[in-house]
Amino acid sequence: VYEWLVSKNLGSELLSLSGAPPATLRTYLSAAARQAPAPASLHLLDLLWKVLEKAGDSLAAAHVLEGLATKPGTGATLAQRMSWVSAG
Repeated sequence: VYEWLVSKNLGSELLSLSGAPPATLRTYLSAAARQAPAPASLHLLDLLWKVLEKAGDSLAAAHVLEGLATKPGTGATLAQRMSWVSAG
């Protein structure tokens, strides 16, 4: 289900669900981001930090944001990196 939602650009719908996101969503996003090519992994990691933040795991969300902002070779724009640095 998660893969289908993300592939249809409906990942943000997962954030709109009430309550804390399930641990299986965090596990899926982490694993999928590791296996995906750069543009897709950026999208998955961007969704992951938001899921972690919603779940109350601010430290883990900050680690993901740091990785997004500083990892070389991802194709992320300066504007994207700046938004990740200032997020959270």
